[in-house]
Amino acid sequence: MSRILDGSLFSIAEVAKFLNVSKRTVQRMIKGGKLDAFDVGGQRRISPLSLERMLRGNKPEDLLATTSTEFDLF
Repeated sequence: MSRILDGSLFSIAEVAKFLNVSKRTVQRMIKGGKLDAFDVGGQRRISPLSLERMLRGNKPEDLLATTSTEFDLF
């Protein structure tokens, strides 16, 4: 099962490895508002959706606007 489907969260180190950047660079992305993160048990975690948003260059409000029209069944 993929990580996105099982609801896992990424650590800063995992995101850094995935993006091939340093952990400090990921921390700067979070501080600069380019990547959303939150604290769990005193450690920063990044959701797969947050990482996807950053990679696609989408802001949360952009995704909400797209999602509501894409899934409008009626």
